[in-house]
Amino acid sequence: MKKMMGTPMSEGGPFRPGATVAKQVFVPATFEYWVAVPNYQEWVQVPLKALFENCR
Repeated sequence: MKKMMGTPMSEGGPFRPGATVAKQVFVPATFEYWVAVPNYQEWVQVPLKALFENCR
């Protein structure tokens, strides 16, 4: 999913170089949230599992 989010629109992806502010991916099965800010920060994982452990 992260690879797809980094694919430019000219190649069929959703990424607009110069216009995309942030790229985000959430993995429900593992409660992982990934975020990247083009030209500033590559993919960083934000673990959310501990926040939702008691919700099941």
